[in-house]
Amino acid sequence: MKKLLIIMFILTIASLNAKTNEITFERFHVVPANLLETNSVVDYMIGAFSGFPIRIHEDHISQGGIYFTVTTQNAGARRKQRWLFTDRNMGPVDRGVLHSQTVFSEGMGTVALDPQSGNPFFVWHSPSYEAGAPLNIFNTHFTNDAFSFMHIPGQVINAPAAVKDNVADKPKDGFEYNWPVVYVGPSPESGHNRVYVFQKNYGNSKQPNVNSPEGFTPSSASIISFLDYTTEDIETNKVRDRVWTHREVPYFLAMHDWDGTGGSGQDENIARASWAFTVSPHDGSIAIAGTLVSRSESEAWTKDLGLERHDTFVILCKDYAEGDFEHYTHFFGNSYPDGKNPSWNREGITNSTTLEDMDTGEENLFGGGSDFRMSPNTLHHNIAFDRKGRVHLPVNFRINYLTDGGVATLLNMNSVHKILFDPAAEQHFSILHIDPKPTADFPDKVPFTWDLDDDGYLDLHVDDEGNITDYYPWIMPIFHHNARNYFHYSQMRITEDTNGVMAMMWMDASKASRNQSSPSYYPEFASTPEIMIKISMDSGTNWSETFRMNAKDFPQLGTIPSFVYPADKVLRVDKDIVRLYFMYTDHTAWGTAEFEEDITSASIRIMLTAVDFKTSELINTRDEVIERQSSILSQNFPNPFNPSTTIKFTLPANSDVSLNVYNTRGQLVRNLINDTLPGGEHSVVWNGLDTHGRTSASGMYFYRIEASGVSETRRMVLLK
Repeated sequence: MKKLLIIMFILTIASLNAKTNEITFERFHVVPANLLETNSVVDYMIGAFSGFPIRIHEDHISQGGIYFTVTTQNAGARRKQRWLFTDRNMGPVDRGVLHSQTVFSEGMGTVALDPQSGNPFFVWHSPSYEAGAPLNIFNTHFTNDAFSFMHIPGQVINAPAAVKDNVADKPKDGFEYNWPVVYVGPSPESGHNRVYVFQKNYGNSKQPNVNSPEGFTPSSASIISFLDYTTEDIETNKVRDRVWTHREVPYFLAMHDWDGTGGSGQDENIARASWAFTVSPHDGSIAIAGTLVSRSESEAWTKDLGLERHDTFVILCKDYAEGDFEHYTHFFGNSYPDGKNPSWNREGITNSTTLEDMDTGEENLFGGGSDFRMSPNTLHHNIAFDRKGRVHLPVNFRINYLTDGGVATLLNMNSVHKILFDPAAEQHFSILHIDPKPTADFPDKVPFTWDLDDDGYLDLHVDDEGNITDYYPWIMPIFHHNARNYFHYSQMRITEDTNGVMAMMWMDASKASRNQSSPSYYPEFASTPEIMIKISMDSGTNWSETFRMNAKDFPQLGTIPSFVYPADKVLRVDKDIVRLYFMYTDHTAWGTAEFEEDITSASIRIMLTAVDFKTSELINTRDEVIERQSSILSQNFPNPFNPSTTIKFTLPANSDVSLNVYNTRGQLVRNLINDTLPGGEHSVVWNGLDTHGRTSASGMYFYRIEASGVSETRRMVLLK
């Protein structure tokens, strides 16, 4: 037996090594199509900076589909926050506005779905809708659609209410919370769920900053707002009567209140962060994760928090946003030791040149530049929990350095990574280097893009004739070659974990950037960015090679796809096929990021597509686990039944188990199991009674299990 196990292990490792780790395009399940009836003017962040503007109903939701919220603008009108709904095959599209007013511009909306009822919650920001309110102070607005009441989208959208009244709170100078992101998670209150709204401060911090238009560094303060609700609250319009609880995050308050003193150099007198939020659907944990803006990793403002110098952080709260905040930090950045500048001796270098040969006659590649650093610069992104409680953070790093005029940045020297935070691991942080890939494994830092072996010298690319062709990889990721548009298009997205399947997406303009160089390359990509896609089948432990989609190879995408937004989940069609839904803008010009009010030409299409990818070649450490877990729940017997039925399930290992019965409106009828059970076969009988001991009516019901990291739902019929 021991020899057999060893042979099986060797064969498994061999099969993993033999795989290409590439995903293959199979088909468009939904051929790209315009979600709008009338093209829009605005093409800037139509789906917000973070969170999800597109979410898919759970399988058990009757007449479920896909909810969207997008920012659009008709020619000559104000920007509007809209809702949309369609089925998974993109049949008819239902559309509407979240508030029927025409005076104020709206935007930056996200959506969340109640997992039991399918009811959506929407948040966005605009000036206050109250009469006489100032136009220069924005509020976050909140509303919901009682989808479960009639299973018709848009029929019962309630009047919006402010999550937090920034107008009334204006005396608290410097704090104006908006840029909202909404999530739904479990609640500590029985029979309820909890809706969370995360907001960022639009005001300025107390740090003087000569490079900021208003003389101070923009604030990083944030606030978490939450309330508990039931499905009945939604259907009877009582959610707006519930009282929001607000919590400010001490980490960001310390950053906001710091006056810039105590730093050790001109590059360390600011503190600003770029971060995102997420909520675990399993245990009520929330996470805030992100990076510090380039060269702002001073320790001065973190002393009271007991934190060391860092550029990456994760903040956890494990008690439904009510408990203590736990801080975890790491420094992934890189710099040349002892002030050494990136250099090499060009003279006499051939393909046999050694590192020792380059140690003399060095030249500084950038003249008067000094103090070169590889620093995080991810501006617009989201994060996700996986089923193991780990947090995934997509990030971008780029090179900056000091000159006599201040900090300079190399826009075309980027690298793309994915940081993994595991609270249960001895080493909490690790990093996956995506593009370009270093020549060795660097699990805790980011090598320079021109020095992928991290030896302190520029990498040399020498052809067979001994000629130097370049000193950095030919194609390096870049969002846009123009500095202004680089900021706007700096966008990375990751989906949530659905039965082990995750996806990561971002836009890349490396070929278009090469077209702008001299000499010019890739003429067919003069104005064509590419959509980058990675898939994981084992909860983000392993990821596919990057798959590129563009309008040249896939003309169905339109003219110039940009601002891409994946849905919250990737669907598993069968063992080797996954389906990725995503929304994007299609434009006739690249690099405009239009968001002005006086634009009269409407040419923006907001597109939806669903792509099926074959994943059989992916390295996957949990194939057998997925197969076993995907069928843990058996069909009840008898079915139909009267008055009772037996539900069986099989656990692969000891697990916390929750087994509930719901009606077709998504309302909880009865909790059958909420306990820790050993691995093996189990069964439970439902006698047709609800939580209060009342006999349930004839009709269809759903029973749902959450165990061993799997959520699975089946239908049953009570027939009297």
